[in-house]
Amino acid sequence: MDQPSSTGQVIDYYYAGESVSYDRVIEKDGYKWLGYLSYSGSRRYVQYAELSNTEKGWKKEGGSWYYRENGKLATGWKKVNGNWYHLKENGAMSTGWIKEGSYWYYLKASGEMQTGWLKDKGTWYYLEESGRMKASQWFQVSRKHYYVDASGALAVNTIIDGYRLNSDGARIGSVS
Repeated sequence: MDQPSSTGQVIDYYYAGESVSYDRVIEKDGYKWLGYLSYSGSRRYVQYAELSNTEKGWKKEGGSWYYRENGKLATGWKKVNGNWYHLKENGAMSTGWIKEGSYWYYLKASGEMQTGWLKDKGTWYYLEESGRMKASQWFQVSRKHYYVDASGALAVNTIIDGYRLNSDGARIGSVS
């Protein structure tokens, strides 16, 4: 993919007040660039604005939330005001289920990482303090034992490893 470059060949100039039709915005080399396809089909960029190195915090652009530090978009996991967020490679805040390596995580609509119990589409899941979804294991919460299958779904009204589980998924005794 073509990328903007402040060292590339200049083929025209943009002057303040002129209008430009563009289909993407990219931040690179300390500038905000507007990208468009030329009539010939080549990707072109207009250096639109210099980024401030002091920008910090959340900003909503084009329906997505972004977090900046020192004028640059943050990516990956970021702890902000005591809460963990995940920012995609393009800097957009993640929501819903994401998979990192071999682990699943859930990000609320606010972007905050979910921990503890989560009911999603009628199914219960349990996410550790690290945010990782538990899967294929027994675990204990508030002195009760629970089991989640390989998909992370809480097992309910069934027998696992010879133990009966009630409608809340809590172990209530052995089958013997």
